[in-house]
Amino acid sequence: MDIDDLRFLNYQEAVKSSQKSIYSGLMISVFTYFLGAGDLGESGTIPLLNIELTKESSTIYILSALYFYCGLHCSFSVHRAKQIHQSIENPDISSATLYFPSFINSNQFYKTMLAGILLGVWYTVYFHSGIFDQIWRSVLLGTFVSSPYFYSLRLGDKLAPKG
Repeated sequence: MDIDDLRFLNYQEAVKSSQKSIYSGLMISVFTYFLGAGDLGESGTIPLLNIELTKESSTIYILSALYFYCGLHCSFSVHRAKQIHQSIENPDISSATLYFPSFINSNQFYKTMLAGILLGVWYTVYFHSGIFDQIWRSVLLGTFVSSPYFYSLRLGDKLAPKG
């Protein structure tokens, strides 16, 4: 195994880590949406952990912080994958890494759909949970907590296959 093979494996692990962060963010978003929009009633229970969460603002803020952290982790992983890709010296291996399937190197349609879903969920959560009574504030905070994911998807354009 030479150094480029090792870099290829590291690239795959960085991309997998970003995928896990996106999945975690989506799961947090779905749970928070149902909690904040009132579809779970006034409280919800996290499966397996049996932790009951109420519809209070503090719960929404804690889940927002967790979601934001997952986004930061995703950004870090995508940035690391980009660095690793740039360090691969063999052009064949370098181009082969770009075909590793993931959200970050998908086409613009899928990225736009994912970004729209993430933003839509979070501004809806803030508006319907009663944290903000004005939509523009909900959109602003939803954009802020989703911004690491937007950055990750944008940075992933540099890891998309050419041609």
